[in-house]
Amino acid sequence: ETLMGTLSGGDADAWTHAELEEHLETAGRELLRQLLQDHLDLRAVREENLVCSGAGPVVRGPEGRGGARGGEGA
Repeated sequence: ETLMGTLSGGDADAWTHAELEEHLETAGRELLRQLLQDHLDLRAVREENLVCSGAGPVVRGPEGRGGARGGEGA
């Protein structure tokens, strides 16, 4: 919302192309950071719900495969 509001406001009309790119780079990076943080927060809540439900935590390796904590495999 903030990024859209800024770009549609009158101030953005006066920016040079370089200023517009700089603003988009900064604001876009902040938007991506916030989206990632929101995703991680949601994931933490879901994982906490799994632990509380007795399903137990799931450990994920670098390949994304999950396994129950406690030494399966290996």
